[in-house]
Amino acid sequence: LKRKMKAGFGKLPKAKHRYAIVVPKVEEEKIEQVDVEEDAEDAAALRVARAKAQEELEKKTRSSALRRELPRTRTIGNLRFASENQDQTTRLIFEEMDKLIRNDEAKYPVPGASSATKRRKLQEMDEFSYEEMQAAYLLLDEEVKRTAPSGLLDESAFKVMEKCSTDIMFLPSKKVYGKLSDCSKKEKLIAIKQEFEIVRQKLAKEAKKAQKTAGRLNIILGGYQIRAQKICREVAKTIENLERSERDGRCFVELMNQEDSALPIRLRTVQTQLDLEEQKEASSQQRFAALTREKEELMAELKIVNEVI
Repeated sequence: LKRKMKAGFGKLPKAKHRYAIVVPKVEEEKIEQVDVEEDAEDAAALRVARAKAQEELEKKTRSSALRRELPRTRTIGNLRFASENQDQTTRLIFEEMDKLIRNDEAKYPVPGASSATKRRKLQEMDEFSYEEMQAAYLLLDEEVKRTAPSGLLDESAFKVMEKCSTDIMFLPSKKVYGKLSDCSKKEKLIAIKQEFEIVRQKLAKEAKKAQKTAGRLNIILGGYQIRAQKICREVAKTIENLERSERDGRCFVELMNQEDSALPIRLRTVQTQLDLEEQKEASSQQRFAALTREKEELMAELKIVNEVI
């Protein structure tokens, strides 16, 4: 039967290994451009950031008195620094300074200034960018260093200027700026109290502004904060699991080392026990054979005795 089946299979045609792979044509999907609407919170945050950046840039182009928050009088009145007795260069500088002071008074009035000061008409002045202002400051610094008398820019001179500036304070009793060193103790106390009150009001205003900003940030970043806290918890849990796994791994490695070192001792102990058992078994087998022979001999003797009787 086997030979018959083998002969039958031999008559079958041999297989031809020819393959044709047909790949269907797949049209490329056209990806449509979908206009994603910007999130309202993100748009609001972007507008706030842009406004803040514009405000910071605008602050940098203000006068030094505003940028450094130097004390200013509530009203300028008819005070002018330019006069006809000055040379043309000096008069032009002081005229520009008069315009700048009056524009600062109208645009950024001192707290407590009169309403007439706030309604003052702005004077026409050239507008300069931040880069142009920085270039002008550099030119002024170079000119001052080149033309200043020797010793004027020493550190001691700046210390004297700083000491003089700290000695100058607004005196409410006289309603003018004056030296504290020339005032009585009562006038000093009143002046310092007023300065402290101004600083306290400013701190309260800044604290209120900071509180509002913190509230807006909590609204804008609330979801991100919750997500960040969740991720922090997951990371902490993952780190804990990792540390536990590493600790378990070290324990198992130590156990494996101990088992490897104890294995030869256990093998010798088991081999010794096996030898003892083999010796006991051989001794028992010998005794069993001797007792079996003794039994057979006794049975034969008993049979003889029974035949005799």
